[in-house]
Amino acid sequence: MRTKRRSPIAYAAVLIVALVAAGGAAAYSNGRAATPADAATTSTAATLTTSAPVSARVASAIFALSVSRKPPTVGTTTTVAAFEVAPAPQIEVAPSTTDPTPATTTTATTGTTEPKDRTPPKITVTSPRDGDIVTSDLVTFKGETEPGAKVFSGPFEADVDDTGHWSIKLVVTEGPNGAVFFARDAAGNEASVRIVVHYEPPTTTTRPRSTTTTTHPPSGSTTTTTTAPPTDQWSPNWPADAAGKRNVENWRATVVRYWDEDKVDCALGLIYRESRGDPQAHNRSTGAVGLFQHLLKYWPGRAGAAGFVDGDGRYADPYNGEANIAASAWLAGYYESRGLDWWKPWGSAPSYGTCQP
Repeated sequence: MRTKRRSPIAYAAVLIVALVAAGGAAAYSNGRAATPADAATTSTAATLTTSAPVSARVASAIFALSVSRKPPTVGTTTTVAAFEVAPAPQIEVAPSTTDPTPATTTTATTGTTEPKDRTPPKITVTSPRDGDIVTSDLVTFKGETEPGAKVFSGPFEADVDDTGHWSIKLVVTEGPNGAVFFARDAAGNEASVRIVVHYEPPTTTTRPRSTTTTTHPPSGSTTTTTTAPPTDQWSPNWPADAAGKRNVENWRATVVRYWDEDKVDCALGLIYRESRGDPQAHNRSTGAVGLFQHLLKYWPGRAGAAGFVDGDGRYADPYNGEANIAASAWLAGYYESRGLDWWKPWGSAPSYGTCQP
């Protein structure tokens, strides 16, 4: 039987299919990973050749597509078909350091500033209680606050220990007295508390005032005592004490009530040096009066600051020993609160007891 001869065109078609299959298999088996260069050299409408480099992923697609196609029919005109090439793999590239909008933002944790403390300190009054009745005109107020905070009542600063417990002595007048206390922490935050105490003085007998007694201090004293000028401008609540030189120790109990403990002996020494313990001591050359020798022009302000002013606006008599001692304690505290030596108004602290200049 005579075999029918294939036409040259049929042989060409078979050869093309074989070449396509061989090229795909070769590309599929070379194992080379895809690169951006591979993707750039691959066209979606390129004619397949065996010489151009092909990525493994593209080669797989081409190979699978090429072996599944039917061979062209013999006797027809055959052309190389264009394949839809699989897209090149996406390569993740790290963002440039100059990119103005990076994908992520890193916040440094080193050297950051802590937020400012805006919490006010606590402050409470533990003694006396709001509404309590007191029988002394010198009241020691006590309470608690945040450790490290300072406590004030008006211009006066309280003593505060390391645990936040505070205390301060204040003079009150007869009837209701409102006391306000402020706490200030290191960040400058403040808080306040207010209480009312009622002072009911005990019944006392007023001694008659002497207006003619003259005393003569020992030689070397800087004070000349003469007759106290009579006046009714002062409050009857705190009248003048009887004149006469006294042992300064007789004033210790009163000094303890108003002066800081470490200054008690110093205050007694000042009383001895300024007046020899005479509550009606009067210096004719300077006009200073009383145990601590206050000038009359300053007396109302000092007595009022110490709380010795009545409801009618009249101040304690400067010859009242207790008022003179309290006003002097306020004056010492005033100087000290401003960074000055507390004894500045008297020139120096005297040597007496435990007090050494």
